Amino acid sequence: MFKIYILFSSFSNNSIVVKAVKALKEKFGERGNFNVTSYNGRVLLTGEVAGNSDKLAAEQLVFQVENVKLVVNELTIASSTSTLKERSSDTLLTTRVKSGFVDSKELPFNAFKVVSERGVVYLMGRVSQREADIATEIARGVSGVVKVVRSFEIISEEEAKQK
Repeated sequence: MFKIYILFSSFSNNSIVVKAVKALKEKFGERGNFNVTSYNGRVLLTGEVAGNSDKLAAEQLVFQVENVKLVVNELTIASSTSTLKERSSDTLLTTRVKSGFVDSKELPFNAFKVVSERGVVYLMGRVSQREADIATEIARGVSGVVKVVRSFEIISEEEAKQK
């Protein structure tokens, strides 16, 4: 069954996601479970596909979408898609990580995109190295997090202050 979850943060990211989803749907039909997340031209692909050839084809397809700068391909090769229970657990995990960011008072909440898939937390954003390190430590400290994958665009502290 083909499932798509869309996450975006601006018009440009929205356009990237819509175009990527359309291309994936046309290419794969009902074969696969694709989650497409875009932040500042970076696209995170998560979900499940049947084999390595589908994983690589999906990445190449999304990379051809206008304004895509980078594709982080975290598709899992699996014979089954995640369950409702797993997706619910991941939603709760994402909420707890975001809450940790707010509670820290050291991070600009809107600078991060947080996605969870099968206990793996993916962090995206345009942040300083200090912010990236704080966010990573907070995410690692959340109960239930199996692994943290970072996909940050690192900027200077001066640029971060101007956000």
